Amino acid sequence: MGLDFAHFLLDIEEKFNVDLFAHDFFKINTLEDFITLLEEETAKSPHSQAEADILFQEKFLAVQNFFAEKLAIDISHLTPETQIAPLLRPLSRRRRIWKKLRKEISPNIPPLYGKQYNGCLGFMSVCIAVSIVFVFVLSAMLNSLGIVLPMVFYSIVVGCIFGLLVCIPVLFSTIPTGCDSLGGITRHIVRKISLDSEGKVWTRETITDAVLRLASEQTGIPKEKISLTEDVNKVFG
Repeated sequence: MGLDFAHFLLDIEEKFNVDLFAHDFFKINTLEDFITLLEEETAKSPHSQAEADILFQEKFLAVQNFFAEKLAIDISHLTPETQIAPLLRPLSRRRRIWKKLRKEISPNIPPLYGKQYNGCLGFMSVCIAVSIVFVFVLSAMLNSLGIVLPMVFYSIVVGCIFGLLVCIPVLFSTIPTGCDSLGGITRHIVRKISLDSEGKVWTRETITDAVLRLASEQTGIPKEKISLTEDVNKVFG
């Protein structure tokens, strides 16, 4: 599938306020499968501001209890404004806690950026070992060519490599945008108010019409000629 399908997915997410990547949508074979998924997801979404507020309170309580239990923190100290970064130190446990958060609370919470090595001391040892080996190999190669460089060069090389490797886990453990507080995490869990263009609750009929229209816009095929049961590879091929 090409850009047409990618744009279709983005249009679906924007239209229905749903995160498709939180689901195994790669197993979806037809547009009818998409419609069924969207019907289920829009039913879970709040349909008024009052419903959204109630759902926020419910989900925040779950997030609050999670951090209080996992980090042994007094629950009264955890408010929607509580910052996440200070709670998840050192970095070695940030990824572990975040993985449990997404598994136990909601897959709608975006994952951390990149990967994280476990154990700060162990990682620093690996950095030093890699740097030393690299310098020895570089020195041997240069000596074989009759080139002798001053020790200050090797010191700079080791320092640069070590500094880069130490920065990697920090860069790759960045908390996603909008999730820097407990309230931010909760807002990622609570779906936005989901109503159709007329301000009414989505039905299978209106979802079907919207999906066909979006598919038609991306493929150029009249929506009357698009089959709901045909494989999406053929529709967007």
